[in-house]
Amino acid sequence: MDQPLWQNYLNLGLIAFVARRAGIGWSALATDAPSVLEGVYVGVLVVCVLAGIGVWLRRAWVMASISILALAFGIQTTAELISESRFAAWWLVTQWVFAWLVSGLALFLASRAGSDSVRT
Repeated sequence: MDQPLWQNYLNLGLIAFVARRAGIGWSALATDAPSVLEGVYVGVLVVCVLAGIGVWLRRAWVMASISILALAFGIQTTAELISESRFAAWWLVTQWVFAWLVSGLALFLASRAGSDSVRT
């Protein structure tokens, strides 16, 4: 872990946001959701757990986990927009844009962090 602590909080906040959104979507659509959408929710939650682990490792892991998390969140939002979910489309798109902006900020900050060299 070669990032400042506040930067890790930003990454963990993004993970919590995506996990909360997947959990709410899964619980709200539990009875009538298509199996593909349920699989997407489970996949996003698994990515959140792996990203939570990756955030505490090297900078390359941080960047990869945040990128994969943003991609998974985009897939989740697209699947929700395609399926006839009960959520308002504008709210889904707003959350998607917010998550991508925070992901971009987290990736920018991670790329500006210290070097990946092994410290002795």
